[in-house]
Amino acid sequence: KLISCQMITTRSAAHCVHQTTLWILQNLRSYSWDAKALITLAAFTLEYGNYLHLTRVTATDPIGNSLRQLNQIQTRNISTDITELVSFIVHQLLHLKEWATWSAEGYDPEDVPALTEALQEIPVFVYWTIASIVASTGNLVGVSDYKLSEYRERLSGIVQKLVVHLNNCKLQISYIDDLFNRKKIFDKPKDIVDCLKALIHRNGTDSPQIYEGAIHVKTGLEVFRNKHVLVFISSLDSIEDEISLLNSIYERLQENSKESIKGFKKEDFKILWIPIVNNWDDIRKERFRALKSGIKWYAVEYFYELPGHRIITDPERIGYIGNPIIPVFNPQGYITNIDAMDLIFQWGIDAFPFRKSDGIDLTLKWKWLWDVIKKATPGLQVKGDRYIFIYGGTNNKWIQDFTLELEKIKRHEILKRADVIIENYQLGKEDPNRVPSFWIGVERKKQNKKHQEALDCEIQDIVKSLFCLKRDPQGWIILSKGQNIKLLGHGEPAYQTLAEFQNWKDRVLEKEGFDIAFK
Repeated sequence: KLISCQMITTRSAAHCVHQTTLWILQNLRSYSWDAKALITLAAFTLEYGNYLHLTRVTATDPIGNSLRQLNQIQTRNISTDITELVSFIVHQLLHLKEWATWSAEGYDPEDVPALTEALQEIPVFVYWTIASIVASTGNLVGVSDYKLSEYRERLSGIVQKLVVHLNNCKLQISYIDDLFNRKKIFDKPKDIVDCLKALIHRNGTDSPQIYEGAIHVKTGLEVFRNKHVLVFISSLDSIEDEISLLNSIYERLQENSKESIKGFKKEDFKILWIPIVNNWDDIRKERFRALKSGIKWYAVEYFYELPGHRIITDPERIGYIGNPIIPVFNPQGYITNIDAMDLIFQWGIDAFPFRKSDGIDLTLKWKWLWDVIKKATPGLQVKGDRYIFIYGGTNNKWIQDFTLELEKIKRHEILKRADVIIENYQLGKEDPNRVPSFWIGVERKKQNKKHQEALDCEIQDIVKSLFCLKRDPQGWIILSKGQNIKLLGHGEPAYQTLAEFQNWKDRVLEKEGFDIAFK
């Protein structure tokens, strides 16, 4: 009521409207911006409603007629300008309400920057809303004759800017709410299909296409239902080695696909590539298609912002930061290995079913043998993905012939093209006395091990194989790729394989690596 009284006593001058507006803002300083505007509008409705009520008083109502005279209703007039401006204000206050509602939700300014941008317009919007109401009140009670079209014009200009920010807010909030729902699904998926949808499916629009090599998969993500999925996440740059590796893993999964290893069947494992590209220009589209033509497994094709990009880059979920990774998901949609890339590079298909524990088991399986080998071979260095031949025996001619053939192959152009580095160590070459210590170390492993668990049984099988090789009159070899021992072999077959390198050299480029081609 106090504000209403202040407005109806505002004199007929532009600066008076300004002074009254500032007075109202000062008296309502403890209220929110939307409340300031609404309280002022409510004050206006006291006079507006009073006028409408008294204009309907009949001649037979003495009290009503007295109030008409007291309020000078006969001198007042609700012009079209007042009606239109007030209607316009009421409509525009919906924008203010929308902004206030979103602001109260507590969105992070970094996620919804348009809310902060809109806030810059709000004080000006509220000022001109109140000023327009003050001017309309003065015209209503007849103490002024302001040109209300000017106030509407001022207010319209501000509203246009505000609406732009609010539209941006709507888009940004929609994105954040969608992300929240996707994270909720990803954290507690119904199954693997539900999980993958959270990463790549769009809302209300066409979803990404799934390809198996060059073949379009009509069933989409349904092809992964009840499957374990190795999700290859990468950019389009410098991933030829990773693609080659996964092609070979794919081929090995097809071999004896119904074979059960550690309770898992190979046929239940699929590989899916999700490329991460910020800007799908024509060059990147062609690059993607070229890479896709060289893969044998599944790939997601999309040329817009990936809906689940922030889940993929979230360090608390998948944590992709630019380097290729391979998170492994089970059929229930949960991650069983956050990144199997190093595991697969080191152990290949031997790491199946690609859990972290499988890598630990493989390391333990061979650690004891490496300890024995290193004691007997000073200077031996095991580096990353380099291949190592360790060999020995009692037949010096076989050792010389094997070494000669191996040196030829090491310099071959095919190995250079395949980035294959081979190192070789003859057991006991520098100190023949170390040979017995090697076999004693193996013997102790056999004597001391009580094998009951699966890993222990595997170690005992390795020990038996080594003693079988020891009895070979020609010699024996151990082939490893880094820490991963790939082959325990007899001397003569190994030599013949090297001697026939010309017959299988091209397979080095086609297969998982030199070791697979050698076998």
